[in-house]
Amino acid sequence: DLRDEEALGILDNRKTRTLILDELEELSCFLNQRLVEKSNTGAKYNLVSSEDDTDVKNIKEMIQNVDSIISKLTESKMMQLQLIRGSPSVVTRLADKLKGILKMAEKVKS
Repeated sequence: DLRDEEALGILDNRKTRTLILDELEELSCFLNQRLVEKSNTGAKYNLVSSEDDTDVKNIKEMIQNVDSIISKLTESKMMQLQLIRGSPSVVTRLADKLKGILKMAEKVKS
């Protein structure tokens, strides 16, 4: 699918990936601030307009979704895959490491 390939290309680009993660972090902070504002109805200065119909439950769900995406994009497996895709030397190092492990396993068997 073309959209999947485009998305993969965007995430492979280190600058674009960093921008996306920065924007997601900023969105998470914004939503957390909105949650505080919505939860604190007795505040002297309320920046939340009275016309805003987004409820606390909805904001919490948005925060969970954004944080879930951030954690998936920053988990160690994803970071390793990005290294592998971006650097043939990383692949060579990993292959050599695996060959060494296989040799040790063969020695243990014999």
